Amino acid sequence: MPGWVGDKLARLAGPTINESQLKELVTSRIAKLESPDAEDRIAAAVELGKIGADAKEALPVLINALKDPIARVRSSVAHALGQIGPDSEEVMSALLTPVRDSDPSVRRNAADAIGGPFRDIAGPVRLPLEED
Repeated sequence: MPGWVGDKLARLAGPTINESQLKELVTSRIAKLESPDAEDRIAAAVELGKIGADAKEALPVLINALKDPIARVRSSVAHALGQIGPDSEEVMSALLTPVRDSDPSVRRNAADAIGGPFRDIAGPVRLPLEED
């Protein structure tokens, strides 16, 4: 396992982690994505995003989580997808729908994950107190 993986996961799993531990960590976070608790789903998405490309096995579950009824979950998932699989055609295709999400943070994270002209489509992130 590359040394940078241990660096990226130091905050999650301690100073060093082997491939078996990494697989176990990813598997446990995938399971958390299906938790009935939105905070668990958000935490799982954030943690998988921090793992990065080594969490590619989570992509199908994350892509499905873009349909979550909770905007904060969708936003976290969109960000994680950009961290895990920014070069994946499947990820880019899946992020096209959230770019037009009703929630500005979901739009912004999806647009940032895709990059390029989609950042302009998402528009500025507005504070919740602003009037439409």
